Amino acid sequence: MIIALAGKGWIAVRTARLLAALIAVQRLDATIEVVRNRDDTGRDTWLPSLASLAAQRGWRVHDTPGEAGLGPGDIFLSLQYDRIVDCAALGGAAAYNLHFANLPRYRGSLTSALPIRHGETQAGVTLHVLAQEVDAGPVIASRTFELPPFYTAYDLYRAYHAYGFDLLRDNVQALLGGAVQATPQDDAAATTFYRSAIDFSDVELDDFCRDAEQVRDWCRSLIFPPVQYPTYRGRRIGSCSAVDWETGSDGGSEPGTVVYADPEQVVVRCGKGEVWLELLPA
Repeated sequence: MIIALAGKGWIAVRTARLLAALIAVQRLDATIEVVRNRDDTGRDTWLPSLASLAAQRGWRVHDTPGEAGLGPGDIFLSLQYDRIVDCAALGGAAAYNLHFANLPRYRGSLTSALPIRHGETQAGVTLHVLAQEVDAGPVIASRTFELPPFYTAYDLYRAYHAYGFDLLRDNVQALLGGAVQATPQDDAAATTFYRSAIDFSDVELDDFCRDAEQVRDWCRSLIFPPVQYPTYRGRRIGSCSAVDWETGSDGGSEPGTVVYADPEQVVVRCGKGEVWLELLPA
């Protein structure tokens, strides 16, 4: 059996190591091959590289799933793979995907940002059969977890990797043995989002007419330290909290009014309530 792993990050690397351990203790008769993401240079960055692990272990690395030469009896496992897979190119192999969201909601992209921006209080991960339509295959298992109001997009992304691996580990024997039971998704309840849903060049916080909770959620949906931060008057925002403090005579001031400021923080009036912004060093 060939197990072709496609994807990136902690979940892909941890899964590869788990499968290698199963092979080493003779619980699994298989060879591992890797399909690299387009941005996987073979070097660890803020994310561990699956291609780097493959080089260390002597596993074959491919640029596309079709290059793996899969057939019936093999497995293709997508773990944050960055391309749409042509299922016909998998040669009849069983194919699964671990999606960072509670399907059928939040199919597609931006699952670390949009649930926060939409004020969700829960998030989840879903293991499903890979289908030609993105994230639409029958569901094998899912796991839901709390999404606290202080989580940033980066916090949620890390949580997805942790909960996703936990879910995958609990179901790996069923996947490997071909004993999965899957339930079709309710397409009528599905929501799908694309990368164009958020303009990541728009990071300056200047709309305070919204409620404080909405401003907070907008900010934390953009806080992803390895890549970017939102800004306030050009200063990077490290944290944003909604507060409802007694501010004396400022109670009637307009949205956007600075209630308090020093070099490390600022409190700003919103349409309802206030936000406390912790600013990073310039």
